[in-house]
Amino acid sequence: MKHIKYSKLLVLVFSFILLTGTTVPDEFLKMNNRLKERKYKIKVKVDLYEEGQTKGKIIESQEMSVSVWGNELHYLAGSTEAFGNEKYQIVIDHKQKIILINKSPKNKKSKKLGNLDQFLGFNFDSILSNVYKIKKIRSEGTIVTYRVDYVNKDSDILYSEYSIDSKTSILKNTGIQYAIPLPKILGSIRKDGTSKKKPYLDTQYETFEYISKYDKADFDFQKILQIDKKGKAIATKQYQTYKIINYLKVS
Repeated sequence: MKHIKYSKLLVLVFSFILLTGTTVPDEFLKMNNRLKERKYKIKVKVDLYEEGQTKGKIIESQEMSVSVWGNELHYLAGSTEAFGNEKYQIVIDHKQKIILINKSPKNKKSKKLGNLDQFLGFNFDSILSNVYKIKKIRSEGTIVTYRVDYVNKDSDILYSEYSIDSKTSILKNTGIQYAIPLPKILGSIRKDGTSKKKPYLDTQYETFEYISKYDKADFDFQKILQIDKKGKAIATKQYQTYKIINYLKVS
């Protein structure tokens, strides 16, 4: 699924938390605390530039949306949709007409489809040992932009930038300048394995809001399929042509 490549890119977007040996700005800490509440909606547009922030053309673009309320999640990117809660994780490829169903990855008996948080890339307590400096590079009104530099020569990232609204703790934009060439980043997305250009990933947050009220419609997978108490899954009328791959134990 092509979206997984972009999802891995989003992992890097949010990998700034708890930097070893570095004074973390208040804007980062406040936003980290708000995100840990797991009550938000995000819609982003991701552009991957062929070389650098201002050089070359945009070679890949993707729009994504994510809604989170506690342990419930809904993710949509292109033809791929995912739902998650305490019981199930469901991944739907609308293009291939395939539905994958599994127990929540918190269940140790679950077959490995990967934690649905991979679609978000949020790993709040991870430590980036190769980060050595965070510097404020500009401030426009309440929007503050920081540059994070990387010292490890083996790092895939040369530097990254984060623009945060200091008043609302909302992320507005991120940028990542890669230290490795295109083929290593894109993998199967791009067949050209010879390019040595080092791309730049720009993520624009069209929507980023912390929500205070639960909306069941945001996380309701039952419009696509029903799962009974024994784990048997049946697609609704609109999705009856989809192939269901069910890893739930059905007795």
